[in-house]
Amino acid sequence: MIRSSAGFSLIELVVTMGIAGILMAVAVFGFKGAWQSYRLGGATREVAADLNYTRLGAIKSGKVWRMCLVPSAASFESYFISNDDGGDDTVCTPDDPKVKNVAIASTYSGVAFSAALGGGTDFVVFNPRGGGSSGSITVTNSAGNSKTIALNQYTGNIRIQ
Repeated sequence: MIRSSAGFSLIELVVTMGIAGILMAVAVFGFKGAWQSYRLGGATREVAADLNYTRLGAIKSGKVWRMCLVPSAASFESYFISNDDGGDDTVCTPDDPKVKNVAIASTYSGVAFSAALGGGTDFVVFNPRGGGSSGSITVTNSAGNSKTIALNQYTGNIRIQ
């Protein structure tokens, strides 16, 4: 009986496919965690960049600028940047002129943010000298991981922790 050595046996193929399936399963679960981490980092950097934009707008224009956080059920899901109170002496109302409007929850699904700002307000204010609100904004993803953006009221420094 002559046996051909060309090709693979059925057992070899089944074992190889089993190993490949296990490796794919491990990679998919690892990728899901990495994806959540990337969304958290991206959302945090976007909020910090918009805080810097607000601060620099105040310095450049010589006027007070605000980032107004729009509340939802348990956190904030969007915000807008305003450089005027709309003439009603009430800050962060829907009639305020908006320089930029951001719906962070729709851009980064599974991400929400909360704020602990000085005076218990729901807005960050920057004055023409660059100083502004004190406190922090915490960005949290659906896995429970979070990053914090710290605000220094004297220097206007914005730092991701």
